[in-house]
Amino acid sequence: MGLLAVLILAVGLIRRNKFIEKSRALVEKEKQRSDLLLLNILPEETATELKDKGKVKAKRFESVSVMFTDFKGFTAYSDKLSPEELVDDNYHEN
Repeated sequence: MGLLAVLILAVGLIRRNKFIEKSRALVEKEKQRSDLLLLNILPEETATELKDKGKVKAKRFESVSVMFTDFKGFTAYSDKLSPEELVDDNYHEN
């Protein structure tokens, strides 16, 4: 009876460890994806500071350029889509 209990406990621990390993791998994959997205929109120095400290100290620049742009027909096109469809790069309007 004791051997059966130990066997059941061992199987349970093995399954738990496999679940934890899979969860860690998934979290690491999502962290890498998040880091890439952050680097896609922010300079590396700013992204690193944000990840390390949770906020970014304001910086002063003597000269900057700002460009605002719009695509012809984008507003009319985007009004027809949900937010998920708008950012889904696999979505194609039929």
